Parts: sequence; structure tokens; C-alpha cells
Amino acid sequence: MRLLRLSAAVYLLTALAARAATPPFPNLSGVTLLSTDGAFAIPDNASVISLLTVTGLPGAIVDVDVTIDIIHPQSDQLDIFLVSPSGRTVTLTTDCGRDNDDVFAGTTFDDQAGSNVRNFTFTDKVVATPLQPEEAMAAFNGESAEGPWRSW
Repeated sequence: MRLLRLSAAVYLLTALAARAATPPFPNLSGVTLLSTDGAFAIPDNASVISLLTVTGLPGAIVDVDVTIDIIHPQSDQLDIFLVSPSGRTVTLTTDCGRDNDDVFAGTTFDDQAGSNVRNFTFTDKVVATPLQPEEAMAAFNGESAEGPWRSW
């Protein structure tokens, strides 16, 4: 069975602690936002979108960390992207994990992580976390967090 759940820790100039380490900036804390989509199946040879709508968080983004929970028998079949409300798209992972099962079943993507998803050595049924995404989520820095975030 292939299931997806999405949560995001969006660090703003006004927020609280989250899953990943807060970047070393004074007067910052984070807020953890969870998608209300719940778990759902990922059909073979198809795309799915998880939606997370952010409201009531003024300020500019200074760091974004994303945690995904995907149960999938061949992780290298997954291409995962994060799209901000402005439409900016960042690649989290494409074709990584080889044919290992469930390596993204709780992975946090964090620009400050010690290993990049592209060069990480995956192990079957062992969650790989935290990982740097293929493209830096720092691309979202300066944007407003307000609005719909999509992962697909």
C-alpha cells in the first residue's frame, strides 16, 4: 500500500519550535503545520497532491523543513516536490532510494541536514531522516507562508 502524509515546519519571524533544528538566527522560532489530508493511497503511474493551507502567520519565511510519511515498496519510483503559495517549486527527491521499501516513511527534508537525498545510502525498510532535499528550500526564503502549499 502506498500512503502519503505531509507536515511542514515553516520558520517565520514569529513562531514556535518544530521537528527539525531551528536555524541559528536570533529571535526566531518555528511553527509546525500539519496537512489535514490524512493518509491516502498513491495510485500506480499517477500523481497525487497533498494540500496544506497556511493562515494567520504574518512575516517572511527564513527556513522551511518538510516531513513526509510515504509507505511505498520502491522508493525510486517517487518524485516529490513542494510548491509554495507563490507557485515556486522545489524538488525534494526524484528517483532516490533505489528499490528499498518505505525509506520515506517519516523523512524530514531540511536544508541543514548532514546528508543529501542524492548521495545518501538507503537501507530497505529504514527511514532516511533528516535529509537535504535535491533543491534547497531556501528558495522559499523571503516569501509569505500564507496560502496553499502543495506537495506532489
